[in-house]
Formats: sequence, structure tokens, C-alpha cells
Amino acid sequence: MLRAITIDDEWPNHILLKRAIEQNGQLEVVQQFTHPEMALEKIHELNPDVAFLDIEMPDMNGLELAEKILAMYGQIQIIFVTAYSQYAIEAFKVNALDYILKPVDGQELNRVVRKIVKRTSQKSPESAKEAHEFMPKGKILCLGDFEVYGKNSTQKVQWMTAKVEELLAYLIIHLGKPVDKWELCDLLWPHLDPEKAITNLHTSIYRLKKSISNEQVPLQIKSSSNGYWVELEECLIDYQEFERLSLDLLRSNQQSTGEKTMTMFMKAEKYYRGELFGNKAYLWSAARGEGINQMYIRLVYRMAEYFHKNQLIEQELEHLKKVLLLFPYEEKACILVMDIYEKLKDKPALMRIYQQYSQYHLKEMGCKPSLKIEQHYEKLLKTL
Repeated sequence: MLRAITIDDEWPNHILLKRAIEQNGQLEVVQQFTHPEMALEKIHELNPDVAFLDIEMPDMNGLELAEKILAMYGQIQIIFVTAYSQYAIEAFKVNALDYILKPVDGQELNRVVRKIVKRTSQKSPESAKEAHEFMPKGKILCLGDFEVYGKNSTQKVQWMTAKVEELLAYLIIHLGKPVDKWELCDLLWPHLDPEKAITNLHTSIYRLKKSISNEQVPLQIKSSSNGYWVELEECLIDYQEFERLSLDLLRSNQQSTGEKTMTMFMKAEKYYRGELFGNKAYLWSAARGEGINQMYIRLVYRMAEYFHKNQLIEQELEHLKKVLLLFPYEEKACILVMDIYEKLKDKPALMRIYQQYSQYHLKEMGCKPSLKIEQHYEKLLKTL
């Protein structure tokens, strides 16, 4: 059994994390620290395999602590436990293995533990058991649309009302985090008086639970006196998997892309079917959705670099054209596609892609394309 330590300045977080680790059964928590300095003093004595670190701590934050731990004890695996996903990139910069968002979700912890075990076992290639480590019994698709499927079902759940559907979508985006009931009322029924709004919320929660039960969707709606949250069982969420894989790939941003990395790129790319919640266009999801969009665009550019380097022109063109289909304003994608058509000596295709790009700008933005892309287009035309 692997040995673990936890470091967090708030003791209640230790209790919740230790409980989740013990339920997993593959790690043993040998010590818990509320002061980073004490952990640094004891780490050689304890000889842990993994350290779970909070990021936001007074005096010394988790990022600084991780650098010191790795300098002293380079074999340890670092897992950050944080309430803020924006720390993920910074976490990977200090060579952390992964991160978990608070409050700690059992399924997410199990994923990270599998990664820890795989890394420490140093087995290659992966065993058949590892290759099939997780077969979800349900799935929730949020990219390109919002579709929920129950156990072993190919039919998506039909919700009683649009408000019930939006309620679940909001709870899914705040997965595992309690959402205040008045926040939900303001979101879904902003123009109703409080008494009517809270009645509607209770009715919608009842209908949501009933549909989940009838359709055997492997998730639970939990509640407290102040609000509600969602807990997953064996259920895959596409945007969650996309973000997880993408953040893993960001660690190799400055490294050359090999076949193994490309396999991960392709896996992440397949999860992306379009914008978060598709044409439902919830206003509250716009910022999160834009972050996912930009992550997808960056991934495709990395894939295009690999295809270009290995002279896989068809694959490069396919993925870049998909970016333009989803994001017709993306200048870099248009330039790269035109470059490919110039190399293929396909003047009609080059002219067509530029005309489509220009028409989009005139129709949607009321302006011509930038001088940069106009000049690049004219330069390419002269070579054909």
C-alpha cells in the first residue's frame, strides 16, 4: 500500500480528504499537517509516496511548498487539492502529477490514485486491466448539446420542463459543490417573488430526482438546509474528461509531440463536439464555455504542428477546417488552411476558403478581414 501525507491549513479539509482516501483503499495516510514547515521537517522520516497539497495557505502556498519538497525528495508524487481550477497550469509547471478540485469527489480521487499507482509501478506497456480501468455506466454530454444517458441506455433522458434541464446543467457545471438555493432561484426565476421561486425550485428538484431515478442515471442530488449539489457514481462527463486530458497535455507545451502524446490529443479532441451546451446558450455558462473553446483551439493547433511536421497533410487539413467550421473568425486557422491549398496547388479551394472567411466577417462583424490576412491571401495567389 502506498504511503500518503496531506498538507492543508484547514483541518476539516484533512478529515474529508482522509475519508475519501481511505474509501479508495490503495493509499495509507501516514501523517497530516496544517503547517508546511513541519511537513518539510518530517518528510524524510515518513518516506511518503505521494503528498496531497492545498494551494492557498498562509506564509507558504502549495506551489512554493511543492518546489521545496521535490528539491528535497524528488521521487514523491505531488497532487494539488484546490478550490480553483485556474491553478492547474501553475501546478503542472512545478511537475505535479495531477490536481483535484475541492470538495474532493470520490470518483475524481479514484482517477488520480490510478494515475499514482500506474506511475509508481513503472509497468510498460499497460496491462489489459489498466487499459479497461473505467467503463462508465452512464454518460453526460455537455459539449455541442446537453444529453444525459442512464445505465446501458442509448436513449437520452427527456426532462419534464426546460427549467429542470437547466437546473441539472447548472449543478453539473458546479459538480460536487453545494449551490445556494437562493442562487438557483435567482438564476431560474429572477422575476418571481421569493416564495413562489422557492416553491418552483422544490418542485423542479422533485421532478429532477424522479427523472434520474426512472432513467437510472448514475448520479445523486444531495441537499442541505442551504442548497443542492450533484454527486456522480460511475458516470462519464465529456467536458470534464476533455478538460482533464487537455490540462495534462499543457504540461508538454514546450516539448516535442510524439505518437504517445498525439494519441492523447486525439482522445481529447474527440470529446469536443461543439460549444458548451450547444444552442441552449445559457448566459451563466458563457465564460466557462469560452475557456473550453480556447483550449480546444490550442489543442488543434498543436495537432496541426505534428501533422505538418510528419507530412500528414490530409489530417492537418481536416482538423483545421473543423476549427474554421466551429469558429469561422479564427484567423490563424484560415491562414494555415490557405497555406495547405497553396502547397497542393489548389487555387479554387484557396479562393473559396478566403471568400468564406471574408463573407463571415462582413455579415457577422460588419468589416473586412485584417490587412495581415488580405496580404497573405494576395501573396499566395501570385504563386499559383
